[in-house]
Amino acid sequence: DNQTSATNGKKVNMPFEHAMSAIRFSAKTTSSSISATIKSVGIANVISTGKVGYLTDKTLGSSLGATRASYAIGIANANGVAVSTSVVDLTSSTGTCILLPQTLTAWVPAAGTPVTNETTKSYLIVECKVQQNGVYLVGGASTFGKVYIPFAATWAKGKKYTYTINIGNGSGGYDANGNPILAPISFTASASNWTAASGSMNF
Repeated sequence: DNQTSATNGKKVNMPFEHAMSAIRFSAKTTSSSISATIKSVGIANVISTGKVGYLTDKTLGSSLGATRASYAIGIANANGVAVSTSVVDLTSSTGTCILLPQTLTAWVPAAGTPVTNETTKSYLIVECKVQQNGVYLVGGASTFGKVYIPFAATWAKGKKYTYTINIGNGSGGYDANGNPILAPISFTASASNWTAASGSMNF
């Protein structure tokens, strides 16, 4: 900004910033009596169009469009990631979602109302199988089921967010028709610069 060869040692500094937000997922169970395998994690109703760049005041910013889409992380194991009481990374080394900075409002489930009716508010789609004391709560021995979790978030430019899905803590899992299917689901989240951020959610 207003640099010349005379005032800047014949060099021009060109600072670069990340204009997007990076999203990753990990998971854990809250009890040794619960075991799970997660095959995929997606986020529904994310704004997918917009512009990023340097604005007239020379700050890096963005403007959002109206189109929304669903995004899925690149899962660390295509056959599913086994989850236990220790946090395990669900996202592959190249599977981070790079998305426009924005604020997501959580879907509000209503029993008997298909989740697909919701086109603006956001939710997670977790394809998984979950057992407690040997009894399947979601999916089966050779099948995966889907759990839908209301999801609210605010993503800033240049931040990397890691959400940890906590299986067995909270109440937030629903079937495709908005009916509760898991008493124990929730999540939490936090953020920092692009190099690190974390959070969690329960189901």
